[in-house]
Amino acid sequence: MKTKFSGILTLLLAFVVQLTFAQEKTISGTVLDGSGLPLPGATVLIKGTTTGTSSDFDGNYSIKASQGATLVFSFVGYATQEKTVGASNTINVTMAEDAAALEEVVVTALGISKKERGLGVSVGEVDSESLTRARSASPVDALAGKVSGLKITQQSGTPGGSASIIIRGATSLSGDNQPIFVIDGMPISNQSLNQDGITGGVDGGNRAGDINPDDIESVSVLKGAAASALYGARAKNGAIIITTKKGSKGLKVEVNSSLRFDSPLKLPNYQNEYAQGTAGTYDKDRINGWGPKISDVSGQTFEDFKGDQVTLTAKPDNVEDFFNTGITMINTVALSGGDEKSDYRLSYNNTNVEGIVIGSDYIRNNFSLNAGRNFTENFSARANVNYINSRSTGRTQQGSNDGNVIIDNVLGMSRTVSFADLQNNYVDAAGNQIPLTERTNNPYWVINKNPFSIDVERLIASAELEYALTDDLKIVNRLGTDYYNENRQKVYANGSLGTLNGSFTNWDYYNQIINNDFYLSYSKSNSEGLSITTLTGDNLTVPGLYALGNAEKLTGTDFRSKRKLYGVYTDINLDYQNTYFLNLTARNDWSSTLPENNNSYFYPSVNGAIVFSEYFGSNNILSFGKIRAGYAEVGSDADPYSLLFGFEPSPDYYVQFSLSNTLPQGGIIGFEAPRTLPNANLKPQRKKEYEVGLDLRLFQNILDIGFTYYNSDTSDQLINIDVPLSTGFFRKTLNAGVVNNTGIELDVNISPFKNMETNFSWDLGVVFNQNTQKVTSLVEGVDEFQLQSGWSGLTIKASPGQEFGLYGTRFKKNEDGDYIINASTGLKEVETAKRLGNVAPDWTMGINNSFRIKNFGFGFLIDVKQGGTLYSGTTAVLRGSGLVAETLANRGETFIDTGVNEVTDNGGNVTYVENTTPVQNMEEYWGHQSATSNTEGNIFDASYIKLREVNFFYNVPSKLIERTGLSSLRFGVEARNLWIIDDHVPHIDPEVNFFGTGGPAATVEFSSVPSVKSVGFNVNLTF
Repeated sequence: MKTKFSGILTLLLAFVVQLTFAQEKTISGTVLDGSGLPLPGATVLIKGTTTGTSSDFDGNYSIKASQGATLVFSFVGYATQEKTVGASNTINVTMAEDAAALEEVVVTALGISKKERGLGVSVGEVDSESLTRARSASPVDALAGKVSGLKITQQSGTPGGSASIIIRGATSLSGDNQPIFVIDGMPISNQSLNQDGITGGVDGGNRAGDINPDDIESVSVLKGAAASALYGARAKNGAIIITTKKGSKGLKVEVNSSLRFDSPLKLPNYQNEYAQGTAGTYDKDRINGWGPKISDVSGQTFEDFKGDQVTLTAKPDNVEDFFNTGITMINTVALSGGDEKSDYRLSYNNTNVEGIVIGSDYIRNNFSLNAGRNFTENFSARANVNYINSRSTGRTQQGSNDGNVIIDNVLGMSRTVSFADLQNNYVDAAGNQIPLTERTNNPYWVINKNPFSIDVERLIASAELEYALTDDLKIVNRLGTDYYNENRQKVYANGSLGTLNGSFTNWDYYNQIINNDFYLSYSKSNSEGLSITTLTGDNLTVPGLYALGNAEKLTGTDFRSKRKLYGVYTDINLDYQNTYFLNLTARNDWSSTLPENNNSYFYPSVNGAIVFSEYFGSNNILSFGKIRAGYAEVGSDADPYSLLFGFEPSPDYYVQFSLSNTLPQGGIIGFEAPRTLPNANLKPQRKKEYEVGLDLRLFQNILDIGFTYYNSDTSDQLINIDVPLSTGFFRKTLNAGVVNNTGIELDVNISPFKNMETNFSWDLGVVFNQNTQKVTSLVEGVDEFQLQSGWSGLTIKASPGQEFGLYGTRFKKNEDGDYIINASTGLKEVETAKRLGNVAPDWTMGINNSFRIKNFGFGFLIDVKQGGTLYSGTTAVLRGSGLVAETLANRGETFIDTGVNEVTDNGGNVTYVENTTPVQNMEEYWGHQSATSNTEGNIFDASYIKLREVNFFYNVPSKLIERTGLSSLRFGVEARNLWIIDDHVPHIDPEVNFFGTGGPAATVEFSSVPSVKSVGFNVNLTF
């Protein structure tokens, strides 16, 4: 009986299982938007379960469900739809836009999300797709040309190199113009160090470039003081807010891989007719083109750098042959998932760059985790961890006056010298160097024997706890740290010219930021349409910098600094009927670097908006309209230890005719006083800014326009001015100077086919910024203030009533604008310390185009800079050395420069006569015209138009990959920095900068590594 019952039960269970499987079937279909275009990434869930899927790039989906089940279709910005499974196996859905869901959310200060509709300030937004469309190893470079008011300038073509970031113009007289970077609410360091400056310094990158762009969900650029005021002193130059990607329901694996090939974007236009030497005579120890004409000595032999007798032949491609085809590989693997209460995303990125200079490389590994959980209805937590390890070797030293600087000799190589010959003969049989000349290292000796290396190990971590005390009140605490250790080494091997006995220098930099934000957030709405959100909290930041140098003779320096910044703040948001918005913030900081009576400083902000389109009702012309305005004040503190004397141990001393000048001596150690006279009465620097703006969306959101006008004054600047040496000091610190910046920003987005039923789409985005800077005042009695300096009188200065300017020697002119020529030499006369132009551009613009037809996509970004002045030291060397094409003119001929001679009679009266004095020869002419001491001869218009990005992709249809386990597959071609469409600087890319990231603008270049163009392939797939 038992056996019989078991058999009946088994039969019954089999019937039930068979019935169940019979009822479940595969439902498939397509999810489209209102224009008939596919919606990739739409979520399809079986209602009441966690079973679901998402649509592919073609909008197609497939899911197993039983007849009678309800499928829920959802997508951001569209109304959720439900469909019941019936007899058909196909369910197609057209999603309708949801007006409420379409209200864009922008991440603002402290990582707080706010409705874009209610913002009273201009905030630039860049999404993940825009950042990675043509992938860059650095998220900073990827922002170029995409946000109005944001100017990104790459510093060089060095792998892992840095970029200057300036928002709404330079404001600082002290050289600090960079914005703060914040990742998931945690402020991080964007330090960029250059120990050797203009004499052999390297482009060591900036720390914001450590972040993996593939981990970024969005970037918000808080441009004005009103937008960034909650960050206090650290955000006086604006803030760049990075939000990283999170996981979502289900398991997802994503692989994104790029391989690109790099080459110099622009190389000099050389002459190939003359060899090295002087006055037409060959000299192997000259690196120039002023020797004999190669065709005139074709049957003769001359001694080369090895001592061999060779015939002279031109090597037209010798400089191009020196540079490698660089390789950039960027690979990211990400695993993400979650459920109703949890989400996680774990990723690994490897960036491997082989530079265009042989032996230069950059390898970076990023590990990141973003995980969150709602433990109860009231309590949630989130943790973010980024570990970065990078190593670079062979970073090329730039500038001059250092034996390891090779770019000037590479770009300025004589036309008869082969780099292959130099590479194969940089050492003799005994291992000793075979130099290029008696005073110049063989570049391959420097590359192989004297590499400059940088190792960085970094941890960025934060944890956030949130507890809802009531439905309206919550308490949040976010604790984080940014810690990194950076080790650098510079080497001069034994036998290096200039350092024959060899030497090395090690730098160890330790930096840590500890940041804690604690705040209460209250949000309340009522039936009358009034919404109030308030936030009150405090903030503690403790950065510390540790530097250790170990130089020749085992002397060392050790410097440590620490600063504390404690702040309290509040943020109040009022919203009435989703039409009238008001935001009030206030912050008070207490800084350890300011005197006790001035270390507390308060700054408020207010901004508001009115959505006036609510008055017009629904129509086909004005979809959305908003006017906005804001005002804010931001304070900032001084550098550590600016108040009191700080004596430091000294490794040496100077006494005339002393037999020894090293310490310790006889067991006695020494200390030295600071060179800057401290000031115990310093007060905070203060920035005041207001802005007004208008936002419009027209013709059913086809046209989107944003306009902003801003005006800021930065006063009480903390600067060091020179003082008489009789005081015992070189300079003193004080509060002085006001810098004003005014400008307009324009953002235009056009989508002509947005509301049409077509498989084709075109999105055009234009960002524009015009900024005018003026130094309103300086210190009483001081007419100019030096911001940066180079060689031979080249300086960047601030002068009242003018923008930051480039100063140096200038060719003299008379009242009629004629050049004054020396009657004895035939060369132009010069005068010193003259203004030569503004350093900042007149305006900048980015033009972004994106096209899509079915599964194909194409896009390109054009970056435009108009105005500004650039000094090119490389062009000076090339022209002065007779190596470039323009120096061929008038060789061996009589040349009389256009201008006048100044004639002074016995009575002191000055008259001018036409110049008739020929120059002695063109070698002397170019040696004078383009000498580094003649600044104006190497000054150019810094304008350019660049093809910054190009991308083309193909999304493989889902039906072709449905049996592979892949949910999406995309192939692409991508290129960066592809073409200089127009520029005015000969022989070099105008987008390079010698002075580094902290200065007021990119205006000086000297022997910089050429920038690179990069072209390659991309594969993106998800499981």
